[in-house]
Amino acid sequence: MIAINRIRRVSEDEVIAEFLRGEFHHPEFDHDRERFAAVVNSLAGSDQRGADLRRSLLFRRRGHVWRELPPDTQWWQVKVEADDVRKMNVFTRRHWPRMNPKDHSVPAFAEGMRSARVSRIPAAEAAKIFSLQKRMAEGYAGNDTILLVGVDEQQPTTILEGNNRVIAAQLADPAAVPSRFRFFLGISPSMSNCIFYKHTPANFRNYLWHRLIHATLHPSRGFAHREAYLEGEKKYR
Repeated sequence: MIAINRIRRVSEDEVIAEFLRGEFHHPEFDHDRERFAAVVNSLAGSDQRGADLRRSLLFRRRGHVWRELPPDTQWWQVKVEADDVRKMNVFTRRHWPRMNPKDHSVPAFAEGMRSARVSRIPAAEAAKIFSLQKRMAEGYAGNDTILLVGVDEQQPTTILEGNNRVIAAQLADPAAVPSRFRFFLGISPSMSNCIFYKHTPANFRNYLWHRLIHATLHPSRGFAHREAYLEGEKKYR
């Protein structure tokens, strides 16, 4: 079985920084996007305080995702080939499983976008992907980092962050997908127990339980607008 090739080991802080860059346009950050734009968009000369700020900002929207990753997850920048894209799955969130209940791979999802099956997802979701496809065909670059998770380099991977961008790129030019993005892969032997790698009833029950426990233990974890409070969220993993 062909394995994805590792390029270099990547720190958790770097992965969080790239994850946050892909999320920073969402409304949760509207009130202080300008205030934190520099620390989010530039890692040059960044210190530990900057890393903690980015972690806290990411946890505002995606803490429930990051806490589900196995503690022993190792992150690597990897070289993706065409065969790896065929083994790359879209995370089956909300309505997306209706596109193709049996095959969640990137090529299968893109094929569904070109067929009548596109009506199975909300029109606004489809419009976002088609808009990205058009912009990519016109030369749009945008955030070029895609986060993947998997058990190892041989098994199929799942897109943790960047689903719309990868599908849009597949629609625009399938052959260019491997070279269009930089790919970070988080691997752990326990990843099959993570809801964001594989959506199973058992994983879903565990995910709901973890969210309930976290909400019970931290009922007022709102994001304070005071720099002294932005100390990171490592202890809430």
